[in-house]
Amino acid sequence: MQVVWTPTRAELGAFGRALIGRTLAQSLGPMLIGLGIGLLFFTGGRLTAPAAALAAVAVLVAWAVPSIVRTRRLLARLYPVGQPVSAEALETSYRLTVASGVTELVWSRLTKPRVHRSYVSVRDSLTRRRVHIPRQLFPDAWLEHLR
Repeated sequence: MQVVWTPTRAELGAFGRALIGRTLAQSLGPMLIGLGIGLLFFTGGRLTAPAAALAAVAVLVAWAVPSIVRTRRLLARLYPVGQPVSAEALETSYRLTVASGVTELVWSRLTKPRVHRSYVSVRDSLTRRRVHIPRQLFPDAWLEHLR
């Protein structure tokens, strides 16, 4: 079975916002704790609340802006607006054909699925990295291949 998707600007924007939101949410807590410990260490415990808040905002902006730009560029390169991309469920693998090439993921390596409104996220057990696939390229019927 094969699906073809021609991304619109709105769909790609929703996918990008969902990925960026997930990244920020996962990183925010540890980043703020590390920043607080670092500031207390370097100021000898004489840190004021306004200075801490200003430093936290500066670090978050310095980290978030490049991350957002990188994610948006990657999505624009993989899923250009108006250009069809496709996915195919084969017996032993999932084949994704995007603007930059073809990726084939073996079903047995895909673990820990997370189904979101805008994307499906799976962990590749070999590389230990998460792969995020637009929901339009992963119909409900294919979820049974995941464990």
